[in-house]
Amino acid sequence: MVRPWQVLDRVDTDEGPLELRRRGDSDYMITIDGRSLMISHGNRSEIELAEMACKAHKAPRKVLVGGLGMGFTLRAALDSVGPDAEVTVAELTPTVVDWCKGEMAHITGDACGDPRTRIVVGDVAKVIADSPGTWDVIILDLYEGPHDATQAANDPFYGPKALEHTAAALRK
Repeated sequence: MVRPWQVLDRVDTDEGPLELRRRGDSDYMITIDGRSLMISHGNRSEIELAEMACKAHKAPRKVLVGGLGMGFTLRAALDSVGPDAEVTVAELTPTVVDWCKGEMAHITGDACGDPRTRIVVGDVAKVIADSPGTWDVIILDLYEGPHDATQAANDPFYGPKALEHTAAALRK
């Protein structure tokens, strides 16, 4: 018998309702406007993304993750860096941070509570633009990656100006 999803929390956003749902004890899903954004048992891509990005740099000490989601990218980044590193996460929605620190903390070994974690509630594009020469690694784990609609010159993540800001934000 398949258990139904239970809505644990809901917040209105410009893109529609953002919901945290749970099925059983540890199966979570985040939806936006009824669309599934992520599910806790489908996290391999988030883990691989962080592991590959951190391994590409020799001993990264300053890592920026754009988007918290369920915290799996953050957890994998923390597991891939040393004890003196700092992993900053920029998350636009404060409620997502609350979910990861509360209801879902156990699924990432409380990645948000790790002393190497710094959380910024805000737009990762602004964090990048405001921090030239700061980061060893920048990981954009956003629910909408590059595609036809994000190729506009003014796209905040994948447009030419955004890519210039990202390149400038990396340490040389």
